[in-house]
Amino acid sequence: MSPLPVPTNYQRRPLGGDPIHQELTRLPTGFLIRDYFPADANGDRIVWQGLLVAEVNGGIPESLMTATQPYYVPYSPAAAYGQGSDTAVGIMRERHDETITDWQIAPVNFGIAYTQRCYVAGGVLGDIPAAAVTNLAGIQWRTG
Repeated sequence: MSPLPVPTNYQRRPLGGDPIHQELTRLPTGFLIRDYFPADANGDRIVWQGLLVAEVNGGIPESLMTATQPYYVPYSPAAAYGQGSDTAVGIMRERHDETITDWQIAPVNFGIAYTQRCYVAGGVLGDIPAAAVTNLAGIQWRTG
């Protein structure tokens, strides 16, 4: 079983729709490191919208290193993805296929989000830890 939830139907369309009701600002664009996303039965590394992400500075592949660009990993309350991964900084709004390469994302950090359409890596849709809600002070959480 994959450690990430797969909120899709058999046609690989996201269920539940857009996790963000209203987007006001995004963080700077940076690479989402694909090494933390296991391949599914078909060998694909699909990352669904609604994932809470954290920003890290160390442990990044040298081929991606630049001094000015942030790097994003899944948010983990236990800092399982490196130093800083225990501090949520934003929510992914788009679905990405990380099968071949790391993609650049610009997580939403200020706006209105639906709780039941967001998730933490290894968790389930709608189960957002209180620490993440506190870290994402610019996000107003709604149900519906």
